[in-house]
Amino acid sequence: MKQSMSCRNAAQVLPKPLLREVQRYAAGVSLCVPVVTPRAQQHRMQVLALRAQGLKIREIATEVEISQRQVKSILHRDRHEAQQGRTLK
Repeated sequence: MKQSMSCRNAAQVLPKPLLREVQRYAAGVSLCVPVVTPRAQQHRMQVLALRAQGLKIREIATEVEISQRQVKSILHRDRHEAQQGRTLK
């Protein structure tokens, strides 16, 4: 899912001590600050990507560091949502 990006002046957004620290490392450079994705959403994206690559449930669970039951639940929920013609947000 592509997210729209907006541009804001760091001096208007960041506390002064943090702004000074960022300027030490990236003065004059445009930076993109990623949105923090909830852990459950990260797991879901990883599980679906690995399944699309043909990995087995056990392998996915090991790779993502979640239980096989959680992998099955994610796959079941995604399959159900696909059948309903919706996507999870």
